[in-house]
Amino acid sequence: MDIESECPHQQNDSQEDRETSDSDGADDRRTSRIVRKNYISMIALAYAMTGVSVWSSSYACRAQIGVSTTTSNAADAMDSRQADDLSSCAAYRGDLILALAKLTLATALLVVSFLNLQGSDPGFVSKELMERLDRVEGRESQHDAEQQRFLDSSTDGNGELGPDSNNERGRISQLYPHTRRKRCEVCGISPPLRSHHCRVNRRCVATFDHHCGFLNTCIGERNHFRFWLFVWLNLFCSHGAMGILTSRYRIKGGVWLAISVASRLYVGFIWLSAALLGAVHTVIAVSNVTTFEMTKGSDIDYLRGTQMFDCPFGRGLCRNIITFVARDDISKLIRRARRQHGEDWTPVVWKMPYYIERNSSDCWNHPFQNKYWSCC
Repeated sequence: MDIESECPHQQNDSQEDRETSDSDGADDRRTSRIVRKNYISMIALAYAMTGVSVWSSSYACRAQIGVSTTTSNAADAMDSRQADDLSSCAAYRGDLILALAKLTLATALLVVSFLNLQGSDPGFVSKELMERLDRVEGRESQHDAEQQRFLDSSTDGNGELGPDSNNERGRISQLYPHTRRKRCEVCGISPPLRSHHCRVNRRCVATFDHHCGFLNTCIGERNHFRFWLFVWLNLFCSHGAMGILTSRYRIKGGVWLAISVASRLYVGFIWLSAALLGAVHTVIAVSNVTTFEMTKGSDIDYLRGTQMFDCPFGRGLCRNIITFVARDDISKLIRRARRQHGEDWTPVVWKMPYYIERNSSDCWNHPFQNKYWSCC
């Protein structure tokens, strides 16, 4: 009788969970559509401004020379100077059209990059994934209270590392000795090192970088390189558009002047934002850190006792770049090919080093902190 009385409650709870999940999924899809519409509109506006600039520059070029395009015998009345000016104008117009064609191609690549990035999987961590990761690492899954107390008690150190670069991890408690973080009470797992729970997506993300509100997408291990590529494509497109918008020929008039100034400010803001983001995430890529780690620093449990530019997960400049690119599922084709070969995704198993080397003479692999200079 008791079992029968519990079944309706369990069914109701299960139905409520499904309804909540369906509602959240519908909200996410609706938000994704809005984000895509807004971004495509923003790019279309910038491209339209650039196209108008090409037309106005071409028109102003011929107008300043004083050659009528409607007169069939205008070429007979031109002197040699006018002919040279017209030839120069034709070459200038050709350069503008070529620049617009390059910008069109770059804009198409930018839109494809945006659609491939927006709403992508940043590396969400689940219980099933952690069980598979345990099998990959060759050990059984252990999530009992005893292991959790061990994880909690292992991160109580709050001292600073000394200047000696040969302090090993086994001798000081400040360096985190595990490949798991503390248990996430929301997800019910102890995620891999460098993971973090995203409050917006309400899930843990492997190698968490940040949640991009502009894209409504979390940036993590599986899409960080695509985000970097998306930012630099924005910079390249806005730079090309600015080159067209700053043409030396302009139609005179208050309306055209206002359009020109508004276009430059609009595209210039995109260029400046993309340049700053591109520079920051390039530094992040070559040093193998994340935005979350740079902003939080030693407040994170596994970074206690470190300094800002210690870069404890750095593997050298070249290996950092290779790791940054290789861990990204850059396209659906790559993800599909991996699944066909039975290669299910598992997060990178990060480990803290045995010691932090701050006095290295190898400036190539330690560009931010070495024996010659320190960035912090």
